[in-house]
Amino acid sequence: MKLDEQGHIIEPKVGDAELVRMHFDNASAILHFKLCLPEQLFRLKLHSVIWLSFSTNFTQNVVSSVRITTNTDAVEVPKCIRDLLLRRTLRTLSDTWELEPLFVVQIDPAAGPKMVCIARKVEPLDESALRLLPHHELLTIECYIIQRREEGGWRVIQRRADLTDIPIADFVSLGDAEDWVAWKGCPPPQSW
Repeated sequence: MKLDEQGHIIEPKVGDAELVRMHFDNASAILHFKLCLPEQLFRLKLHSVIWLSFSTNFTQNVVSSVRITTNTDAVEVPKCIRDLLLRRTLRTLSDTWELEPLFVVQIDPAAGPKMVCIARKVEPLDESALRLLPHHELLTIECYIIQRREEGGWRVIQRRADLTDIPIADFVSLGDAEDWVAWKGCPPPQSW
């Protein structure tokens, strides 16, 4: 992912992309963008979401631009959030720790509502955007990825049609993990 001087995402090209899905867990949000040309999926993960403003009744949410910045002063937020941001920056002379920046993600629409989010960290997922397949092909594809674990051993992860990953099983050896995937009758897995 590349940003210009103002913080707009310029690579991949998100202009005219469609925000097709937002996935939330307890502390983060994942935004799924369907890019125009070539038709690919780009995902952006917002870690430790502090505030998010987005509501829509549009059937299609087309993006004009996505901007990522650490300038929280330029964001229009309710008074309670502004107070929270101000209290976060108050420091005493004895404070020696560095104040980590917050990230603001702003989606300006071509059609649909504007979205503003404040999070502790923003990162792209699937750095090389994934090519989308026709809908009927997505339903039949099941892909497994074998990934080395930091604690030792190997983990088999199922990549679902909607491009979400689900941990399936852990194995002591790479051979055992490959044998399990072969037993499932899947194409050769990718090892990371």
